[in-house]
Formats: sequence, C-alpha cells, structure tokens
Amino acid sequence: MTREALAAESAPARRGALCCRCKRWTYAPVEVGYIERQSGPGVVLWGCPSQPWP
Repeated sequence: MTREALAAESAPARRGALCCRCKRWTYAPVEVGYIERQSGPGVVLWGCPSQPWP
C-alpha cells in the first residue's frame, strides 16, 4: 500500500464518551450535565447509563 493511500484512509469514527464519574469509556452515554462557557460552545458531561444519577 502506498503512503498516499494510507493517508487518504480515514480513521473510524469513535462512538461513545468518557463517563465523568467513573472515567471509563461507555458506548451508551447519557447526558448528565452541561457546562456553559463565556466564550465558545459549552461542554456536555456524559455518564454511564448504569450509574445512578441524582
């Protein structure tokens, strides 16, 4: 395979998110919070679906 062909291939899209409580990768994230910023877009906090969230 040539260098150009390797560079043209894109990496597979990552699915899931990092849990903000247990810090493990989950493939079925649940939105548990949102942090607003003064400039730029806010940040969504993701959690594991099996974790009890208050």
